Amino acid sequence: MRLSGTLILYNAASELHPTGRIKLVRFPEYPGEHFGYSGSTGACYPHVVAMSPREKTRWLFNLVVHLVMRDRIHPQIVHEALCEIKEYRDGLSADMPVPAHLKRKFQIELENDTL
Repeated sequence: MRLSGTLILYNAASELHPTGRIKLVRFPEYPGEHFGYSGSTGACYPHVVAMSPREKTRWLFNLVVHLVMRDRIHPQIVHEALCEIKEYRDGLSADMPVPAHLKRKFQIELENDTL
């Protein structure tokens, strides 16, 4: 996924969801997916879509701080969800742990970047 086509939905940590929740959906293809989530960001904001790839990576890492510190969403949940977004992965080192289902995809992207 790319940030410009991704809606990031989230719920801060609470009694109902002690670790918080994040869901990524394609935007604008899935209207109504936001029900049950108190926050949304990403492709729903034109200024985010208009950012350069480097600006999107910085924006995503700033979002991580807000989701973890402000909303108290568990860092592992934030990281694993955002690993689906290419601009987030672009900011990670090659030895950063990623979810198992993304390891091969991440390696292929790294190999293609060095060609």
